[in-house]
Amino acid sequence: MSGDQIATPLLVPSFSSRGFGAIREPGEPERSEVSSALEFFADRLTESFLVSAYDLHHGLLAAADSLEDEDWSASLLSRPEVLIIDSGGYEVRPKVDSGELLQDLREPLPWTEADYGVLLDRLPAAAVNCAAVAWDRPGESYAAQLRSAQEFLAGRRALTPIVLLKPCRGSIHDLEELEACASKLAFFGVIGITEHELGATLLDRIVGVMRLRSILDRARLSTPIHIFGALDPLFVPLYFAAGADIFDGLTWLRYAYWHGLAVHREQAPLLQSLIEQRDDVRRFAALASNLTFLGQLQSRLRRFVAESYDWTIFNDPMVGRPGEHLGDVLQSAYLSAMARRT
Repeated sequence: MSGDQIATPLLVPSFSSRGFGAIREPGEPERSEVSSALEFFADRLTESFLVSAYDLHHGLLAAADSLEDEDWSASLLSRPEVLIIDSGGYEVRPKVDSGELLQDLREPLPWTEADYGVLLDRLPAAAVNCAAVAWDRPGESYAAQLRSAQEFLAGRRALTPIVLLKPCRGSIHDLEELEACASKLAFFGVIGITEHELGATLLDRIVGVMRLRSILDRARLSTPIHIFGALDPLFVPLYFAAGADIFDGLTWLRYAYWHGLAVHREQAPLLQSLIEQRDDVRRFAALASNLTFLGQLQSRLRRFVAESYDWTIFNDPMVGRPGEHLGDVLQSAYLSAMARRT
């Protein structure tokens, strides 16, 4: 993928051991329960998906077993046009993730930047569909983050370089400070930012995306913006309209998508008339339905642009609010952000 253009918008299903149980079969290594989901859906995920380098390094995904095989086409990781390899910071951070259905209180396994480099260097030369996220460096200046990310990825030219910007101070970005070194963003194929580090409220986050896009525009960069952890059907259209291009997350594994909402996954069997099926069958049926929804949402985003930002494209009936439609709610939130931005 390095050197190629990334077609956007791109909705990226993620796979991570964080917040999911572990399975150990007799005589087999320990695997994350999401490993079976990756094996089941890999052939369907031909456009993109994201995996954690931490999970590959520790063998929590069975797909890691063939990581170094010269025949890359035999690997599940070769299936998508774009395979995003995350740095693993999410899996080892101590804070509880608000999106976790079950709080993951396990002590993380050892994981360092050097380990990450070794993992990337294990990839065969044929792994040209891979993009790699540079190591997270919260608390450092943007200039230092960009310099370190470039140094880490520059020698791995087969990989499309992604920088995941972290706040220099506190938990929220100071994008005015970023603009001072915006020219250094030109090295990267994708500019990443975590949803909750854009602002304290949803309105702040939408405005934050607008500001980041404006910074790139003034630097004459058309680089895609990747919002990490934002694969929510309600938020994606708003961030997309504000200027973001790529969205990944675990909501498709943790929840069930229903008429534009993410509902508790245990509700999906009833909503989808699967009440007589076994739990394992129902779970995979719900995940398949979620992937279908993401494909439809991606098509809607493209129509949204083609039809001059017509918010009715996202119209779904609002549960409990007769006569109102989701497109109206999204448009109202977007206009509020525009007013704040100006």
